[in-house]
Amino acid sequence: MLERIKSSASLALGLKVPFMVTHHLTFRCNLDCAMCGLKLLPPIKELSTDECVDLQRDFRIHGTKVWGYSGGEPLVREDLEQLLASAKALGMRTVLNTNGTLLPDRPTLGHLVDLLEIGIDGGKRSHDALRGSGSFDQAVAGLEAMKRLESPRPRIVIQAILSNTSIEPDQLNEVLRLAKEQGVAVGFSLSMAHRVDDRLLDSTRKHTPSAEQFDEFLAWIEREKAGPRSKHIADDPAFFRALGDFPEHPRRIACQAGVRRCVVDPAGLVLPCADLFDRQVNLVARGQRFGYGYEGFKSLPKAYPCGKQYCYTAKTNFILGRPWRTLERYFSRADGSE
Repeated sequence: MLERIKSSASLALGLKVPFMVTHHLTFRCNLDCAMCGLKLLPPIKELSTDECVDLQRDFRIHGTKVWGYSGGEPLVREDLEQLLASAKALGMRTVLNTNGTLLPDRPTLGHLVDLLEIGIDGGKRSHDALRGSGSFDQAVAGLEAMKRLESPRPRIVIQAILSNTSIEPDQLNEVLRLAKEQGVAVGFSLSMAHRVDDRLLDSTRKHTPSAEQFDEFLAWIEREKAGPRSKHIADDPAFFRALGDFPEHPRRIACQAGVRRCVVDPAGLVLPCADLFDRQVNLVARGQRFGYGYEGFKSLPKAYPCGKQYCYTAKTNFILGRPWRTLERYFSRADGSE
């Protein structure tokens, strides 16, 4: 109890505390998405169920309030329901990021998740081009399965990766129309080449939107946010304005990695962010060491000098840097109500 009080005070004062942990349970996935580089990483021995639960307890007593699961595709783990139930029993809010295709066969997951993020990248044309033929219909079926659940059910947000195809106006309008039809919201993340391993760079560089496309998207989201469909857009245009001249010279958003958030890889190693999955060896060679559990978090540098401006977690950094946005995103009603 004393540790929780101390951690809450530290968070209020802006000091270092692991407010949010995202555990990438596995690098395995049932899809073969064109923009994903995790499939190029070598196989890794994943934590057992008991080890995952011990990890949750370790972070919880030191103040973690939000526990997320991602991958790869976390639903390929058969123990995901048990792990989510454990996080809930420990008093943490739960977040699940999934491609959605396996949700119809795992309906009980919905009762254990507070915030469910389903990846649907634009309309069917752009989504299937990125994630594989038929994956759009499967993801929508997963979304609909979660919407049919009785309370308690999760707050659902479609997470659309903006590639140079899905950012096209017709695809933006299609995914927003889907969100309105389903009574959920949609948020957007920009596809950006940011990994240092050239094998992984190649898988994202060709999908990054151009500066002209980004400018058109910013004008689109500002119009929609001021219009009748605004409640179906989860994002504040202020985040995209804060990026500046994307993609040539995006502005740096204050990084919360290693300060208020961290990630855990499938083997249990604690890292500042997921961008380190593919370059741990280089950092070890330069004298950087990573550890496990809360002790591993304590050893992370407060401002990790990665040298990057924009990254895939830039929006999380933006949200965690503004307490009211954090409350809205992670602590709003989780029963699926409008």
